[in-house]
Amino acid sequence: MAGNRSFTDYVASRFYNEFYSAIEQYIEKNPDNLDLKLRKVRNIGNVSLADMEVKSVSVNDLPDMKIEFDVIAEVEIEVAEASHRYDDYDQCNQWFLLRCTGDLACSLEDFEIAGIGIYSQKNKMPQPM
Repeated sequence: MAGNRSFTDYVASRFYNEFYSAIEQYIEKNPDNLDLKLRKVRNIGNVSLADMEVKSVSVNDLPDMKIEFDVIAEVEIEVAEASHRYDDYDQCNQWFLLRCTGDLACSLEDFEIAGIGIYSQKNKMPQPM
């Protein structure tokens, strides 16, 4: 017998790799847009994604069986010192919002990440299900 499973758990396990890759690409392309709270590193060198956890999913109903959903993920980012004199690195957390779409009629086989950015409380869905 299958156990109870939330939509958040389902989305987190099914699309984990897609979320991870999207956030990793965002970090690589936009290191200056990150809100890094660093203690040890003064001159930022390499910035990389170390770990990710899906925290919540908000779903908005669309016509037919289509849905759009926001995925909020907390990621651990590793930052290395730019200066070669120091081997310092630091880790910090950043929250991301991934805007996704899909059709339940085809079991979300058409899943797509429509956008990604830094999470803010202001990003909430206007009419969640």
